[in-house]
Amino acid sequence: MSPWTRWAIMAALGGSLLACGNGGEGRPHGAESAGADSSAPSMAGKVAQYTAVRLTADLGSLSERERRMLPLLIEAASEMDTVYQQQY
Repeated sequence: MSPWTRWAIMAALGGSLLACGNGGEGRPHGAESAGADSSAPSMAGKVAQYTAVRLTADLGSLSERERRMLPLLIEAASEMDTVYQQQY
């Protein structure tokens, strides 16, 4: 594994860990945990504000070993996302 790949993985995981421990600073405005406010937009309204996009990447420069690692990193990110969501 190249030094660049190691650095990128550590930066991604470190950033995820920092986001998990930010004390709620990463929450969107109006996402207080004090309960539901009747004047707050519904969850469906909030979701409707977003647009679906397809993310792509050129994997041509990755080695076979690095390509095999990608699904493991995606799985780890999914687990970290689950833990982050359970905090709130």
